[in-house]
Order: sequence, then C-alpha cells, then structure tokens
Amino acid sequence: MLTQLRQEIEAIKKRKSGDWSACTALARESAKKAEKAFKISKENQDLPAEAVVEYCYGQVHRRKPAESLWKDVSRYDILMEGDRIRTLSQLFAEILFRDDSRLQLKENAQALIQKMRSNLLEDTQKASVSLVEGDVLALLASRKKADRFQLNI
Repeated sequence: MLTQLRQEIEAIKKRKSGDWSACTALARESAKKAEKAFKISKENQDLPAEAVVEYCYGQVHRRKPAESLWKDVSRYDILMEGDRIRTLSQLFAEILFRDDSRLQLKENAQALIQKMRSNLLEDTQKASVSLVEGDVLALLASRKKADRFQLNI
C-alpha cells in the first residue's frame, strides 16, 4: 500500500513537471497492479465458511463426511461443510453461523450442513442446511439482502 502511494505521488510530480511519458508509464503500471489485485480478490470470493456450536445441552454428536462414527461435540466446536450434527433424547444444540443466524436442533434431531460460503469481496454469506430428522428452530439474522440461508426439510 505504501509503495502504491509513493507511485501515485511520483506520477503526480511527473505530470506537473510535464514528463508525460513517465506519467503514462506509471499509470499503466498502476493499472496492471490494480488488475492483478482484482483478479486475486475474485479468486478468493467464494471461500468455505465455518459455523460454531454456540450452545449444547447434554451429549451432542457430530460426524464428518469421511468418518463413519459419531463423535461428541462440545461448546465452541467448529463445524464445516459436510458435517452432520445430531441430538439425542432430551438434548439440544444451537449452531451459530457467520451472519449471526442461529439454528437450534431440538431433541432427536439430525442436520447436515450442505454448504457454507463466504464472499469476502462482497461481504456476503451463504449457508444451506438439510434437516434429516427431528425439529429445528431457525433464527435468521441476515443484515444484507445478498446473504442467503437455506433450510431444506
């Protein structure tokens, strides 16, 4: 950032002194750097996001896509795309997503986090969750119209 500022100051000096060829060269170099930065931002705009187990009562379980056994989940554990989470009898869990949306799994419920994406360039979030069985309560707290939370039942 500092070198870009220096380059801009240098280009202004060249323009004021009438050195148009140097000013044009600096402007072209600046445009190339801006194009490169934009390309990097575009490549990083659809990143996998995370959710967190905000609260759980009793033994709540999670199963990752590559695993066949259910493992215990504790408070503040991170959930990723493809994770399954379940509650047993008289238990419940609350999952917090990046856009502050919450999903409460009631007792004997199971959900699959299908997709969670974060677009850093546009500052938007997308999540898709499938309810396999049981009851859930969804609290959607999206601040922007571009944020999406999809719950498949």
